[in-house]
Amino acid sequence: MAEGLVETLVDMARRLVELGLGYLGLDRAGAALSTGERQRAQLARALRNRTTGVLYVLDEPSIGLHPANVDGLVGVMQALLADGNSVVFVDHDVHVLRQADWLIEMGPGPGSEGGTVIAKGSPAALAAAPASRLAGFLTGREPHVVRATAAPADVARTAPSTWRRARCIPSIPSSPTYPSAG
Repeated sequence: MAEGLVETLVDMARRLVELGLGYLGLDRAGAALSTGERQRAQLARALRNRTTGVLYVLDEPSIGLHPANVDGLVGVMQALLADGNSVVFVDHDVHVLRQADWLIEMGPGPGSEGGTVIAKGSPAALAAAPASRLAGFLTGREPHVVRATAAPADVARTAPSTWRRARCIPSIPSSPTYPSAG
């Protein structure tokens, strides 16, 4: 029984780390989470509960994520789809957009200058659409600026002292080991 509990906890923690939440301490109240943190924690919980037939509507799920954690987010969305759910999201991260089955580009500008469907279809169809402003980013013709990964020394030097003292989830082994029952 203990092995099952440990496997469940390790799997849950691994999902949180993949979603860029590995820095959260267990003493952090849910009310203290940002909207993005809360949304990603709810996604991890949805995977744990193995929901099916649910429509998930996500508002910029990649916002605030380090580029290294975007793959974890895409993996979570793919797992939700594999379980028989539907996922609709609004996002600006090109890596996330390239993974979509269907895109709807709205524009031509922000706010009151938008609201018109510019292009729709698969990422390949959008990339070929003459009116699309995303086409160049989807194909790689336009530069996609990604933050560089900070060296651990840089993070320790520039992070606020309260953040450096925060309790973090330790590294999670790829497969947990259990003491023998002998």
